[in-house]
Amino acid sequence: MGLFAKLALFVVGGFVLFMSFGMWLSQSPEGQARQRDRRVIESCLADMSDPLRSAQHREAARYMCERLRDDFRRKHGREP
Repeated sequence: MGLFAKLALFVVGGFVLFMSFGMWLSQSPEGQARQRDRRVIESCLADMSDPLRSAQHREAARYMCERLRDDFRRKHGREP
């Protein structure tokens, strides 16, 4: 087996391990909580930018989105 083949095998193996680790992290209870919190924030942002909603509703949604983002940062230590 040549040097190029060994290097390619090493790179592919590293990629597979990296993806497996990422899948394992996303399936943990903490990963699932982060995903759930992100979906709530995405829903809030969609509600905030809906032009069919009243100005009061969009303002309230903007306030809630900011609170949800702050809670996410405090709880998970990263940006949503």
